[in-house]
Amino acid sequence: MACDCGFEWGETVAYGNTTPTQSRTTGQTFSQAISGLNPATLYHFRALATGFGTSNGADRTFTTAAVTILPTVTTDPVTGRGLIIATMNGTLNQDGGEACECGFEWGADITYGARTPTETRVTGEAFSQRILGLFPGTEYHYRAFARNSVGTSYGADESFRCEPSFSRAYALAREEL
Repeated sequence: MACDCGFEWGETVAYGNTTPTQSRTTGQTFSQAISGLNPATLYHFRALATGFGTSNGADRTFTTAAVTILPTVTTDPVTGRGLIIATMNGTLNQDGGEACECGFEWGADITYGARTPTETRVTGEAFSQRILGLFPGTEYHYRAFARNSVGTSYGADESFRCEPSFSRAYALAREEL
């Protein structure tokens, strides 16, 4: 007679999660892939079979691997550029399995020299920082960065200029008056 076989799993022996079941008969094996696990975390699981009742296997454990991937980040175009202000933008493309601290390095050249405060982000989230006190007509360089427990990665260098605003004044010749 066939039984419905699956697993219960979670971070404690209360489990809290159940996999879809598979129909099996005596002697057949079954397995189930699970996703959405946290890195470096102990998980409990047990097999279950239902037929004329439910039978549970013994509690077993496994620990997920620690994060081993550097994050990847994109430096996006600057927006909100004014006479002395600009908003730098970035996107966290891959967090490596854990939330990352994201921010920007910026300055008058590619040695940057200044860093913005960081924001915590996960894969696919955008982030931005507004900077003030810029000098009109000066070219600024910036790049996004993302840091997780493995290390820090950087987006491409981008640049922008806060343009001075001029009003156009026209001189009228005496004859035009």
